[in-house]
Order: sequence, then structure tokens, then C-alpha cells
Amino acid sequence: MSLPEGFTDAAKVHEGENFIVLRARRVQDNSPLILKLPRQEYPAPSEIARLNREYELLRQFKSTEAIKAVGFIVNNHPPALVLEDFGGKALEDIMETKAFELDEFLEIA
Repeated sequence: MSLPEGFTDAAKVHEGENFIVLRARRVQDNSPLILKLPRQEYPAPSEIARLNREYELLRQFKSTEAIKAVGFIVNNHPPALVLEDFGGKALEDIMETKAFELDEFLEIA
């Protein structure tokens, strides 16, 4: 999988049926960011539109508890939704190394 121009040091966070989520750095300022990319090298217009809708929805949230949309790159190959990286870890990864008590599990759920 190639990265959009201007990004480096990518590490896969999640791979779904249609999209791949990567943690990367923007070359311009070395900022850590999350990239959501279509899995296919040449995605269908509907997949690009889906990313664009997600970008537009995230831009409308003004909450500190919602992830921030940084940008939407469509004039580059591959297209990408660019999100803030707050340094979180996937619950799946945490559960591999930690057994939750019932009350912790219910709080997360």
C-alpha cells in the first residue's frame, strides 16, 4: 500500500473490508496523524464519496471528545481521510496484554 505524498513512517492500526487505517507522520511538520485509505489501489467513486462524507461529518463536531478531521486528500493517489492522532491504542491490542475486571469491562462497554 502506497502512502499519500507528504506522509512517512506508516504503521497499520486496523485493516477492514474496505479501508485501511494507518498511523503516520506528516513530512512537513513531523505531526503524528491517522490516515484512512481505501484498500483498493483504485477505489470506486462510492468509496471516495464515503470518505468525503465522513470528513464532512467529523468537521461539524465541536466536541473535545470526538476525533478531529485534519483534511481530506483526493487529488493524490491514494485518496485519504486525515485525522488527528491522539496516541490511543486499539482495544483489541490492549486486551491481548490485560485481562479486564468485570467493572472495567462494563465501563468501557
